[in-house]
Amino acid sequence: MYNYRTGKVTRYNQSGQLIQSIQHDYTGRGLYRQPNYITENNNGDVVVRDYMSGAVVVTERGGRHHFTYTGHSLGSGLESNGICTDALSHILVCDDTTRTVQMLDKNGQFLSHLLTESQEMGVPRSLSYDVNTHRLWVGSYNNKVCVYRYITRQDALTDQSRVMESLSGIPTPGTEKPQQGNQCLLKLMSPPELLHSLTVTGVRRCLHISCVTSDRVWVSDDDNLMLTDTTGVPLHRVEDSWSGLYIGLHTVNSESELIYIDGNYNIDKLSKDMKTTTTFIERTDSTLEPRYEHRPRPDGEAMSSSTSTELENVVLGNLQHELDLERKNLRSTKSGYKAQLEQLSTAVEHEDAK
Repeated sequence: MYNYRTGKVTRYNQSGQLIQSIQHDYTGRGLYRQPNYITENNNGDVVVRDYMSGAVVVTERGGRHHFTYTGHSLGSGLESNGICTDALSHILVCDDTTRTVQMLDKNGQFLSHLLTESQEMGVPRSLSYDVNTHRLWVGSYNNKVCVYRYITRQDALTDQSRVMESLSGIPTPGTEKPQQGNQCLLKLMSPPELLHSLTVTGVRRCLHISCVTSDRVWVSDDDNLMLTDTTGVPLHRVEDSWSGLYIGLHTVNSESELIYIDGNYNIDKLSKDMKTTTTFIERTDSTLEPRYEHRPRPDGEAMSSSTSTELENVVLGNLQHELDLERKNLRSTKSGYKAQLEQLSTAVEHEDAK
């Protein structure tokens, strides 16, 4: 929720109860000014894109500041937009400065420009990673969505020595060892393979996307939120969603339900069959506005089994309300009045002494 001064991230469980707030670093300084895109990595790190600074701010699950990414080289800067993480714990960032999708490791080390501006894709603006198929959905500044494959699966019982080789051109291994109960390895492939693209009817640009299945995705622009398939034809339109240019106003949970910000700044949940809408989190303070929501991915190859059994969380990007500022102003005003009273009292005493 926001007041244009400082921001915070709050976490809610599946019942809509607040269970965590992240706002300051260890020195007490605010971590965010206007957080508006959020995702959660496999290790529990909360990855936030801050609109005002353009940086990517990452905290550990407990809220401790991990790192802030401002670009991979001196002078290049970063003007980030959509973000996501993948099954190998990479952080993917759309950057307007370089017009690329940048790949970082989980510690903020730049690895590569995964995707660059192309005639087919245009300038990348929004991202959504499908943990089931390991496909990356990329929305652009026009109404085009492209689907790429850059991670492959391989049976763990096959030639592991070949699978575990580092990917040429990327300074860290792009593989993940199989988890308990998991019989496959994941490997980065280069270059990424464009599987298909679609032109979405009814939107001017793809500011935010949330994939549902391998062939369905929610897409939003300034004024519209709609479900489409690989043909780009609208299948369903949400009429009461909030309109906004610089926020990611929707996500999809493990039950394929759409969770989105409505026009009254409530967080609503649309059922999988799209017949029932319920209020998930009701806005109770008129000074607070949700800016982004994210539901952590379901269990996948790079996630521990304990992660999939945790409560379903929704992380909301917020800006802190003005209560603390008002209190500070009141204290300052009170101190001023007190000083004036002391001056008047002194003047009266002087007059009486005469």
